[in-house]
Amino acid sequence: MSIMGEMTFFLGLQVNQFPCGIFVNQPNYVLEILKNMKWNHVIPLPIKKCLKEVKRIFRYLRGTVNSGLWYTNDSGFELTGFSDADYAGCKDTFKSTSGRAQFLGEKLVSWSSKKQDCMALSTAKTEYVSLSACCT
Repeated sequence: MSIMGEMTFFLGLQVNQFPCGIFVNQPNYVLEILKNMKWNHVIPLPIKKCLKEVKRIFRYLRGTVNSGLWYTNDSGFELTGFSDADYAGCKDTFKSTSGRAQFLGEKLVSWSSKKQDCMALSTAKTEYVSLSACCT
């Protein structure tokens, strides 16, 4: 709570504050994705095996627009981050993989995993790869 009142939006997240806790979700972001794909008027359906994967994802998004995270007052608001890197872990390409996860209390709020884009066998090539990554 501040002079301006209760926070309702923070970094693209909609925040609803109640006496017993806080509810965080992203309905505007989900609706924007559905609108861009011209799926904003689709009726939510239960998932069927015969639907193509992309259609399943959009129907899922349409049906979960108002879903979010619920934080009770007694839940911890400790932000914890983890990261890991696996040097040349892929047996086929010898590319490294890195990953990260952030938790707010006990709830996962963000994660990512990425395999390295390219591999250099010489230090000169490494310099060029690093330079090209800065320019794109």
